[in-house]
Amino acid sequence: MSPYVERLYTSLLNIIQSTKVPSSVTENAAVALGRLGLASCDELAPHLETFAYPFLDALSKVAETDEKDTALKGFCMVVGRNPEAMESCLVPFFRAIARYKDPSPELKELFRQVRFHIIRVQATGMLWWN
Repeated sequence: MSPYVERLYTSLLNIIQSTKVPSSVTENAAVALGRLGLASCDELAPHLETFAYPFLDALSKVAETDEKDTALKGFCMVVGRNPEAMESCLVPFFRAIARYKDPSPELKELFRQVRFHIIRVQATGMLWWN
């Protein structure tokens, strides 16, 4: 998958940032981008600051489904590799976590880890999630 991540990321980001794309396509692209993080979190981590806000915005319009759950799992995996990149969109991210009513047990645990470790990174500058 690694050779294709950059092209996939670029295409998906273009879709979720476009105002000319139907919302259903934007939402599907956001889900795909989040799921790409499941297998390619290391490759996506350097881009996190660029795509975090548009991803969270697009995903906020998606109903709670298994697709959204897995997309957020992948996103959390990417955040784990580059938590410093979340500085500019902590509020939307924590809002997304707070509004998620019924996360799977795995996502619930990732949310717990992410909240704890982002706060720790912001306070101490220490990296986590090796």
